[in-house]
Amino acid sequence: MFTGPSASAIVGDTATGAQWRCGSGSAGGAFAPGAGQTGTGIATFSSWTARTCTGPLGIPVTLTALRLPWRLDTGGYDPVTGTATGTLTGASMHWVGAAGGTADFDGPGGAGSGTGVLTVSYVNGSGVFTVTGGNLHVHNAAGEFLGLVNDGDPWTFGGSFTLNPRTTVTSP
Repeated sequence: MFTGPSASAIVGDTATGAQWRCGSGSAGGAFAPGAGQTGTGIATFSSWTARTCTGPLGIPVTLTALRLPWRLDTGGYDPVTGTATGTLTGASMHWVGAAGGTADFDGPGGAGSGTGVLTVSYVNGSGVFTVTGGNLHVHNAAGEFLGLVNDGDPWTFGGSFTLNPRTTVTSP
């Protein structure tokens, strides 16, 4: 079992350029036991939280993970830097704004489909797990977003967690 606090995350609508900074959050999950893993399903993230996010117009929103656990698959490893790269599959999120606006973020299968995939990396020496993008899109946007978040828009998510205890991932 692992846990990991994050310093912050940045999320945004790449079509409009609007971004929100989310305060500290955390993640938790478990790596598959033993050596010789294939890289598919090497870990699961069973919890993920973000604190209130604030962005354009000062509108605070809360981002919540859905359809947990999300599956971690590795697809590459750089032995020089000790960095494994891969994807976090099943990503689905719900957003609620302070004034009642809501939106869902998921992959091409639609809201709540769990088809979202986030691009990730993990550095063995530091234990830092980083999310750098993915295939998320906005679904069911309603309310206070004033054109900053729209159905169908591509959505970006970036942030880092330091996992504890650290593990060593070498090859997929």
